[in-house]
Amino acid sequence: MPRDSHFRIGDEHDNQDEPVAIDVTSGIQGFADARVHVEMTATIDSWTNLTWDVEVNLSTGVKVTISLTRLEHNIQLPILLTPILELDVAAYAMLLPAAVALGLHYAVLKPRRRRAIQQRVDELKGEQRSQLHIQRLHAEETVRLLAPSAERSRAAARAADGLVIESALYGDLPFGIAAQNSNSLHAALDHFWNSRSALSTADEPRACDVTLALQSLITNNQLVIASGGGKYSLPGFYDPSFGVEKSLFVRYRFRGVQHEVIVKDDEALAIPMKAHSLGSQT
Repeated sequence: MPRDSHFRIGDEHDNQDEPVAIDVTSGIQGFADARVHVEMTATIDSWTNLTWDVEVNLSTGVKVTISLTRLEHNIQLPILLTPILELDVAAYAMLLPAAVALGLHYAVLKPRRRRAIQQRVDELKGEQRSQLHIQRLHAEETVRLLAPSAERSRAAARAADGLVIESALYGDLPFGIAAQNSNSLHAALDHFWNSRSALSTADEPRACDVTLALQSLITNNQLVIASGGGKYSLPGFYDPSFGVEKSLFVRYRFRGVQHEVIVKDDEALAIPMKAHSLGSQT
């Protein structure tokens, strides 16, 4: 009775990061027909595969078939390495191509794909950079229009001990976001304020000042921004750090107590909240 076994090393799904997929099939159909079949496939790009097919048979020796497949076209080159079984030839035929394929993948193909991806990201950043000036002008014009009412709102809130936005920045802030309550990040906030000048004077701005923009959104001593999309679409906001995770920092005063909060770009913001209090009343 014929007996066959099969196993596979690699990913069955299409994945360009998979360096080499190896299929091994063995079978016995009588002692003279014992055979081992090894197929190694390396992905060159999205359309091209290179296959090294080794068949080791007690009766016919060691045969290799090299196949190049691109789209629906296939070229095969069969080579008889030896008409009798030679274990050293079979070992070299199986192991050497796998080593070459892995070396080619990690030394050439994978770096090439990374460079292509990075080049595309740089192109997108270049396109975004060309639009940043226009977005920034629109945001500044919006803030200029909102400024009179925002300043009146701030003055009235100060007089009534209401909600006053003292300062707010949006963008790629120079520290990680640990939680919505920023009290545990007081030391990091000190570093943040030391970095504010660098943020505003950098050749490629990483954050924008949205103090007046947030003040204009206050209604009845409350400010609520729903979760979901990026906050760059809010009036007076723009995206100063394309392709980078952004966050919003707000320092505000309510009933004479200073508060601070940090939220990620897609998180909701609701102020005032007691959890944001720093406990200092002046």
